[in-house]
Amino acid sequence: MICYGFLSRLCFNQKDNAMTIHPQKTLAGCALFAIVATIGLSPAWADDLDSIRYGEAARTYAAGSIQMSTPQDGVVNVITGDNQTVGNRMRLGQNDVFYLKLKSPGEAAVGDLFTVYKRTRKVFHPATGQYMGYLITRLAIVQVVQVDSELTPARAIRAYGSSAPGDPVVRFSLPSSNEAAAVPDSDDINGMVVDLQADLQMTLVAQRNIVYLDRGWEDGLKAGDRMELTRYGGGLPPRQVGEVKVLSTEGRSATALVTKSTSRILKGDQFRSKHQADFVPPAEPARPSS
Repeated sequence: MICYGFLSRLCFNQKDNAMTIHPQKTLAGCALFAIVATIGLSPAWADDLDSIRYGEAARTYAAGSIQMSTPQDGVVNVITGDNQTVGNRMRLGQNDVFYLKLKSPGEAAVGDLFTVYKRTRKVFHPATGQYMGYLITRLAIVQVVQVDSELTPARAIRAYGSSAPGDPVVRFSLPSSNEAAAVPDSDDINGMVVDLQADLQMTLVAQRNIVYLDRGWEDGLKAGDRMELTRYGGGLPPRQVGEVKVLSTEGRSATALVTKSTSRILKGDQFRSKHQADFVPPAEPARPSS
């Protein structure tokens, strides 16, 4: 029963819809299953994985950021293996076995973690046309289950989206931020929405979706900041269209969650620190009557 999942995939004969036993595939499948089941995580990695398992932390990790350069240690192999019911699948997810084509396979060890990510598209500032970098989204975290000199098998232990052959991989680490070295908090942070959620084929971006901003920790922006979105133009007066909460920051860009919207959010919508909009000048002290 332990190997039933592998047996059902490796031994199913699609031609006659019957179960046919293939000893070599059965043994290989059971061996791989045993490896996957017995591998543990180091305490540090376990804590890091638990911290991005659910909720806002998981969304923040998966949403990624705009990056000028991203390290790469390999790619997901074009041939995804015979562990699928219908042969090579073009979409892989939770608990699937990935075959990684690493630049240095000899440096990988059983239990090592890698992040599968996607360079979704190049980002250009909607107002200036300046190139800002690639929009990077994270798709999965995979754990090495076997060492090989050419292809490294790894199982997906966290999946935030579907991965595909050719997607780049990098050794797993939690994103670091230099917010501690940022300029002092500014009471007047303004900027623009430069891109929209990219992990899904979406035509409408609004509340609970992701947007990307053209300000980062170098501008004084930090995770947790709340910003008000305002739209200008279109033959109408300026109008508020939503609010966002900053999830993570790069030097000159940030990833944010739309927490409120009264309209679809568009590239070019402008933001400012929410406390600016909420600020009410203090009333003058009452003067004693004469």
